[in-house]
Amino acid sequence: MTEIIKEIEQDLEELKLLSENMPESAKDSFRRLMQRRVEEIRKKLDILQNELSKEPVLENRVSEEFVDTEEAIAEEFVLEESSVVEEAISANHIERKSEDLQEKIPAIKIVGEKLNRDVNLQSVLSLNDSFRFSRELFENDKERMQSVLAKVGTMNSLEAAEVYLAEENLNRENEAYSDLMSILEKYFS
Repeated sequence: MTEIIKEIEQDLEELKLLSENMPESAKDSFRRLMQRRVEEIRKKLDILQNELSKEPVLENRVSEEFVDTEEAIAEEFVLEESSVVEEAISANHIERKSEDLQEKIPAIKIVGEKLNRDVNLQSVLSLNDSFRFSRELFENDKERMQSVLAKVGTMNSLEAAEVYLAEENLNRENEAYSDLMSILEKYFS
């Protein structure tokens, strides 16, 4: 069965290469070649489907001891699987409830919350934030992080800091980036 899967993977890779390298001048011949490759893949998928739908044949000469052991293992597996499924369902339920609550609670902006601009920007970060930003935004390069934060600390506005951070190629989709921006908003307010 694994051999058929490997052949299908190879055929798909060849199909991908053909589609990527199809010159305009030979478009029709490449298209016919790709259609043949798709048909071959379909045949192999049918063979794989047939093999998967066959029921396994067990020998009748299995000892009682083996059957008992196999049943015990199967019961244990079912119990483990059901507990894993229950945990996953519970975690998913809690996560959805949390998301529902977050949607219902309005965002509260604290008026007057402001950081002292006379203080070094690095020193306003908590130890946890400092480690997290270093790890998640600066790829564990603490010197680079300190250099970037020192430069940001000398800037006159949040907009200038945002432009500079964009040039530093930080991962904007990382939650740590939005946390850093929240700190900078307080710092520049």
